[in-house]
Amino acid sequence: MPVIAWINSFMPTITRHVVAGFVVSVISISSPELIAAETRNMTIDQRLLRIERMMENQNLVDMFMKLQSLQQEVERIRGEFEVLSHDIKGMKQSQKDLYLDLDNRIQQVEMATSNLSNAGNGASLGDLGFGSNGGDTGVKAGEPASEQEMYQAALNLLRDGKFQEASEQFKLVLNTFPSGNYSDNAQYWLGESSYVLKDYKVAISEFSKVISQYPSSSKIADAHLKIGFSHYELGDNEKARQSLEKVIKDFSGTTSARLAQSRLRQMKLQGR
Repeated sequence: MPVIAWINSFMPTITRHVVAGFVVSVISISSPELIAAETRNMTIDQRLLRIERMMENQNLVDMFMKLQSLQQEVERIRGEFEVLSHDIKGMKQSQKDLYLDLDNRIQQVEMATSNLSNAGNGASLGDLGFGSNGGDTGVKAGEPASEQEMYQAALNLLRDGKFQEASEQFKLVLNTFPSGNYSDNAQYWLGESSYVLKDYKVAISEFSKVISQYPSSSKIADAHLKIGFSHYELGDNEKARQSLEKVIKDFSGTTSARLAQSRLRQMKLQGR
């Protein structure tokens, strides 16, 4: 493709004068012998005029190259903006999923509590989980009513936002029924109470007990997730990243995994 035709196709707004100047400057710069031949028979004034025109043309070339560089920078910034917009959209969706999941679980707790009071000790509490992945098991036939009542009392305190009182009640459940039907769930909510109270080091310790003492619990994924969140709050980015990546790897497709991905994206945007 001829040089002028290429320039016109790349930037149609450049005038013929600019194009001509660009071509002449390129030829002049690359062919000093041609300059010498053209100026051999010129007067001093003519040579000075020639030099002035060459300098003007060189300025046009510089402007052209700078404009091309600016266009490339704009395209780069546009690409980065599109990536950030995509990440923010994903974070908003994950946050929406979390709120919907939490609202649904709270409704389940309220319905289960109502059914329990109407039907007596034989009624099922259903899924009582406030967590992101699994729920608490319902009341099983033949289980001690006192364990059920103590555990339900702790959940009620947690639901009402009385986290310190809930923490003490969950400890009472664990001390009274160390191998009870609700031990793993009580242990998880004990960690959750500490997390909400911003006692993150204690929360990590309590969540870790869920993993080590109750390996078959439905709260394992949530425990790993909250350990990652706790390390994040403490500013330990490496440990937070390790815990969150484990959730994504071992519990893919769960709400816990989606929340872990969302937090990792947030850490990346924060440069952590």
